[in-house]
Amino acid sequence: MTLTSTGSGPLQIASITLTGANASEFSREHDCPTGGSLASGSHCTITVRFSPQTSGDKSASLTIADNASGGNQVVPLTGKGILGTSFYFAEGFTGAGFQETLSILTPSQSGTATIDYYTEQGHQPTVVRSLTAGHVLLEDVNADVNAGHQVSARVILSVPGVVERVMHFNNGTWLGSTDKVGAPAPATTWYFAEGSTLSAFAEYLSIQNPNSSEVVVDLTYATDRNQHPVKTLTVPANTRITVVVGLGNLFDNANCAPLVSCGVGGGVVGVSVQVKSRTLPIVAERPMYVMHYNFGYGPIADGHDALGANAPSTTWNFAEGTTLAGFNEYLTLQNPGLNDASVTLTYLYDLGTKTVTVNVPKQSRVTALVFDASNLGVGRGYVGVSTAISSTQPIVAERPMYMYFNFGTGPVAGAHVVVGATGLGTLFGFAAASTAVGENDYLTIQNSGALDANVTVDYYTTGAKVTKQFVVTHSTRRTVLVFSTTGGGLGPGFSPLGIVVSSDKPVLVEKPTYSSNLATYGATDTTGYTPAGAF
Repeated sequence: MTLTSTGSGPLQIASITLTGANASEFSREHDCPTGGSLASGSHCTITVRFSPQTSGDKSASLTIADNASGGNQVVPLTGKGILGTSFYFAEGFTGAGFQETLSILTPSQSGTATIDYYTEQGHQPTVVRSLTAGHVLLEDVNADVNAGHQVSARVILSVPGVVERVMHFNNGTWLGSTDKVGAPAPATTWYFAEGSTLSAFAEYLSIQNPNSSEVVVDLTYATDRNQHPVKTLTVPANTRITVVVGLGNLFDNANCAPLVSCGVGGGVVGVSVQVKSRTLPIVAERPMYVMHYNFGYGPIADGHDALGANAPSTTWNFAEGTTLAGFNEYLTLQNPGLNDASVTLTYLYDLGTKTVTVNVPKQSRVTALVFDASNLGVGRGYVGVSTAISSTQPIVAERPMYMYFNFGTGPVAGAHVVVGATGLGTLFGFAAASTAVGENDYLTIQNSGALDANVTVDYYTTGAKVTKQFVVTHSTRRTVLVFSTTGGGLGPGFSPLGIVVSSDKPVLVEKPTYSSNLATYGATDTTGYTPAGAF
């Protein structure tokens, strides 16, 4: 708010205070001269922030003690505390041929989901949904937002839970799906190791600004041509914008237009990028589509998507991976720092473990072909491959996979990707699973520790919770066929389905899925959500 001195003489400001039962949950900053005077005709600014400590309606008062006629200035303050878990999604689209859904699971408590959508036209009306403990809620984003919009979302759960965003697309160019658990919070910096603007790919950046002020964002690219262009753009308040990475000039550092000139141009084999806000935190994702490219087994028109890493790390882990015929698995390693990094790749695969070391030069990117033993990989023919990465310098690591494979219900020409996890955990949640006919969901569990892990999987069906237990041997990776009744799976015919995995030893859990059904066609993968406490 603005305080203006409108009298003929200076306004004497004695103090600016917060009072009332909930005053501790409000804070204020200002540039007003307390204990001094504000000249006639001049003004100062007061900013109030609300940080609820508990849920519910809150009130307080901002009191400005001054010499204005009529006494002190008193401003009533109100806020509504909605405590719980937040999930942010920068990517989303309700254009023709795209169907977007938010899947929400609160395993043990009923509550509410407060959903805010942000489009290229600004903030949309807030949607509030009731949640039933142990049941998955499917929220139709297309119905909430209407057709033709770029969409970002923020979902706040009043009780512990997990939210995934699933997108199915069949628009005449692309046929496939993406699925991601949301980011827990905005951040000022997002890193993406993977990327390419070859004609085989269409790469984008989706940037969400959930703040009430615009932000200036710098895109710092690193390519295999040793070019490092920096593009700068402004993201308006409460909006979502899209950057086309294949449009722009690789050799320019300039202000840019998001849909026109903020990328590096076409024909670049490897592209990494840092997305950095100069002020307020934002959310960034990188959707990427395959343009009917054949990796050796058949053409793929699917896409994959990743929320970026907020910082480089010296450790990264991946639970999923396979080098069976029909699968092409890669590791993309980005070194954004100013020193070369010696990176060790430790594969946990069918024969035990294998270690490979590679130098990743400063401000560059290296790609490992996991299916090729001569290119930093383990070679062909291995059913399960997990990877643990350690580096002498902080790096960023992703694992893109492309496949053309028949999982028993028809061939799936697909693609998926995940950014690695910087640590292991003992609790993981998923809200979007299915064992309907034609949908093949898996859980891949990496136990890179020295002790066996006792694992419990709770399946939340539309009827009841089903629990399975098993052991994941140390230094191995285990695959659970969710659609099977053996080996820890649930069996066929359950949709929608939520999953919670718990372990007595630190592990990592991913959920790769492969669907041959036209409505849900394609490959997806996401790492599970690990809450700060219990679900």
